[in-house]
Amino acid sequence: MSVARYGFPTSVSVVAQATLCCSLTDQVRGANLSRFVQLLNSPTVLSASLVCDKVQRLLNLVRDTLESSDSFVSLKFPYVIRKKSPKSLQESDFVVDVEFLGVSDPGESHVYMAVTVPYTSCCPCSREISEYNAHNQRSFAKVVVELAPVGIVWIEEIIQLVESRSSSPIWELLKRPDEKYVTELMYQRPKFVEDVAREISEQLDLQFVSKGRVTDYLVICRHQESIHLHDVSSCISMGKRLTCRRQGV
Repeated sequence: MSVARYGFPTSVSVVAQATLCCSLTDQVRGANLSRFVQLLNSPTVLSASLVCDKVQRLLNLVRDTLESSDSFVSLKFPYVIRKKSPKSLQESDFVVDVEFLGVSDPGESHVYMAVTVPYTSCCPCSREISEYNAHNQRSFAKVVVELAPVGIVWIEEIIQLVESRSSSPIWELLKRPDEKYVTELMYQRPKFVEDVAREISEQLDLQFVSKGRVTDYLVICRHQESIHLHDVSSCISMGKRLTCRRQGV
């Protein structure tokens, strides 16, 4: 697999898990399953340089080729970037889960990008009541954005947005100077799970919605509590089509 650095790559190779679905009319007993594979490998899809364009073309091809009223497409893959440790500047891989989804109904279609970014969070309550130290936990933010027909949202932009609102980003490789930096950074930026969700939402409104790049979004944050048996979660959405209901938070 190719890897990207912060900055926006012109071409990155990934291996994706594909899901293609469509409805059948009452008179049809089954779909020609080989057609799904053919469509994935069609020149129309392969020639698209952006994943969102591939999804849109697949939506149209599945619906039209199988003579269905609707279609659904999902492409899931791990996305790797190279990150430098904050002080020692040693490079290591950083992996996030990415999914592009498309839904096509009669008369309209919608394409979404979902990025799940790990980060760390420092508990504000623990810091406030303790004479020294505070407990931290590994955390995750899943950001789902509906992509506008015109414009591009880069995976790296979503990663940077989440990390900027966290107590601290995560690095795979940390030397002692890096650990000191991360520990002190977390202590200076305590965040409840709802704090992170709200701040991500505010930045999505400011950086993407107001500029017409995103038409809807959903943010789900989960903190894996380090001194409790339970996790804590928070969900916030713009609420047009993406809502917090039935999200398992």
